Amino acid sequence: MRVAKEELAFEATELIAELMEKKHVSKTELAQRIGKSKAYVTQVLSGSRNITDSYAAGLTFALGHKIRLAAAPLAKAPVAEQYRTIEVPATGRRLRE
Repeated sequence: MRVAKEELAFEATELIAELMEKKHVSKTELAQRIGKSKAYVTQVLSGSRNITDSYAAGLTFALGHKIRLAAAPLAKAPVAEQYRTIEVPATGRRLRE
């Protein structure tokens, strides 16, 4: 679950950075639009400060966009599902393969 949250935060900051570039909006200007400091915006975009879904929504709104959520299948099964249980006939013990 932690990985999913980190991936979502990364994708959100990448989206915001792309919008800033397309709209030619600096960190200073974006900070003014949302009533925060440039340092705060820099920390969010660099990943050193957590970004919440509502903050991401506010940043994209300040850039003239809104966030839409979409679900996509995982490219790979979670680690726990990559293993299967087998039975070893000699002892009857169950091992992870």
